[in-house]
Amino acid sequence: MDATTAREHSLQDVRFEMRLTPEETRQITLLSQQEGKPMEKVIVMLARQALRQISPNPLSAREIMRLPQKEREAMVSRQFQDAEKLYQDNPDLIVPDVDPPLTY
Repeated sequence: MDATTAREHSLQDVRFEMRLTPEETRQITLLSQQEGKPMEKVIVMLARQALRQISPNPLSAREIMRLPQKEREAMVSRQFQDAEKLYQDNPDLIVPDVDPPLTY
């Protein structure tokens, strides 16, 4: 059983109640319409996104490819922004390009 199957196999139902402001309800409703999914599934999707951002367990390439395209693009965008800040704050990490440009 691979990690994804094991994770799906170990899912459990958790019931909870949320109190949303009118603005939060509007935003989730709009996202629900854009995604074509019920609000409950959108809320679960948002919770999983939030958990992935703080999770010490990175997603596998297979798990990333299963994400909706918008979510994958957002993930890559965040990684790019994080890397840009890292190099701006630590210019000594930048390795000079010593190879001549390739021409065809």
